[in-house]
Amino acid sequence: MTTLAGIVSCLDGYDPEALHVEVARAAIAACLEPVVEEERVPVAAALGRVLARDLVSAVNVPAHDNSAMDGWAVRAADLAAEGETALVEAGVALAGRPFAGEVKPGECVRVMTGAVMPRGADTVVIQEVVRREQGKIIVPPGQKAGQNVRRAGEDLRAGAPALTAGTRIGAAELGLAASVGVPEVLVRRRLRVAFSRPATSSPASANRCPRAASTTPTATPCAACSRRSASNSTISASFATTRRPLRRRFRVRPSARTRSSARGASRSARPTSCAR
Repeated sequence: MTTLAGIVSCLDGYDPEALHVEVARAAIAACLEPVVEEERVPVAAALGRVLARDLVSAVNVPAHDNSAMDGWAVRAADLAAEGETALVEAGVALAGRPFAGEVKPGECVRVMTGAVMPRGADTVVIQEVVRREQGKIIVPPGQKAGQNVRRAGEDLRAGAPALTAGTRIGAAELGLAASVGVPEVLVRRRLRVAFSRPATSSPASANRCPRAASTTPTATPCAACSRRSASNSTISASFATTRRPLRRRFRVRPSARTRSSARGASRSARPTSCAR
């Protein structure tokens, strides 16, 4: 079985006191196995979790054709290619309160942003370019069929994956999952992390190559450990020839306050002469 100590100790340039972060991460990742256990949790409790399976939308988003702007819903076939078009306002459609009837030729319906498109209408003319005259709505030329309309399923179609497996659920993903009407999601089990330290350890054992420590008579250190051993021997020899003992001695000198206190104590300790 491959151990973390065995992988790390055989890395090029291995130093137990100064291991590069990226090297340490790569060594740890080599010993890890992906979590495969799944859990079903409510959407409200899924923040920060990782999806185990694709999250498939059961509905279209948006669910209906709706107006992207405030204005009037019209039939593109009624609009004149040249000149203005006069239409009769047949009703009003609000967000959450659709128009109950159907737009007939020569008619239009006042719509607000997010309102369901009335039956028969396929284009929205923004309110900034329209004017009222004698109870009619005057639409200028230059309008395009289908403009300012958000189609059903434009953001997400029913049956299509809203989020793919392996996605970490953040605030945006949580809102998307709630918008498609999914009460629960399948996520990966949370990681279990344990920290342990051997009861006894020494620098010598930390630098020992596990291949060389094998009981097999023919076992030899790996190439990286051999190069490190030779380099350490050279460095140790150079330090041995240049090392000098420190012979300098330091004497602690008392501060002025300490000296003053000592003098006062010595005076008070002197015997006083008799007044007689």
